[in-house]
Amino acid sequence: MITHPGKDMMKDLIEIWKKSFGDADWYIDFFFKHRVKPENTLVYLVEGKPVSMLMLFPAKLRGHEIFYVYGVATLPDYRRQGFSTSLLSYVNKNLPENVLGTFLRPATDSLFTYYKKQGYETAFYVKTLDLTISELNEIKTPIEFSKISPGDYKRLRDSSFKNGEYIEWDVDAVEYAMKENELVGGKTLLITYGKDKGIIMCRTWENKLYVKETTLDSDILKAALKRIVEQEHTQNCNVRLHPNSALGKEPEKFAMIYGKNNSIKGYFNLAKD
Repeated sequence: MITHPGKDMMKDLIEIWKKSFGDADWYIDFFFKHRVKPENTLVYLVEGKPVSMLMLFPAKLRGHEIFYVYGVATLPDYRRQGFSTSLLSYVNKNLPENVLGTFLRPATDSLFTYYKKQGYETAFYVKTLDLTISELNEIKTPIEFSKISPGDYKRLRDSSFKNGEYIEWDVDAVEYAMKENELVGGKTLLITYGKDKGIIMCRTWENKLYVKETTLDSDILKAALKRIVEQEHTQNCNVRLHPNSALGKEPEKFAMIYGKNNSIKGYFNLAKD
């Protein structure tokens, strides 16, 4: 039976999550407190017990509503019985007429293959760039760093990416992404250079700076990274970039879509990593 979980089932969902993903308790508590609700979760029940689940988060693509499928998981003893596949099929067969479809980010190449069999197509790409501090440069234009609100982040993000196909998040999703990044020691910055502004969401882990998202490019990005790397006392950084960035390697597959007119080559980020 497929249904939304009752509030009394949240402990069962946490058990599925722990046994599937192995995250620390503090992270699971944070995620479930801020993002998991019965109305955005579906479960497969066996004898009244949730054994498989997925979550749906609203976003927009081309101005139309679309749902991000996340947390697809099944208890170990119930795997390979088609429960996750049934949940996905149920979601995609029962989408409201005004909803464009669903999208998800496979964690491995084998999952790209699995989801393709379920009707998904690769549609979203990113570039990645690895830099050492010696490859970062100063520029003459003064750069200022300051804090940024979720609302301002969303406005700058949408303004920067609006000319291409991209996943647009609402303010609540952006706020969660910023809080999650802060929880793991990261920072989200407003970068002002001359009359222009940009954003960087980043964190340092194992002596390396990871940039989850930025609207900056080329010399401005490198100059901003140089300042951040020096402040973080590290020597290396890894940057996730829009697929149309002038920097970085060839675009790599990042996420898949199911739905109407799925011939898309777009940008999706702020995934829950």
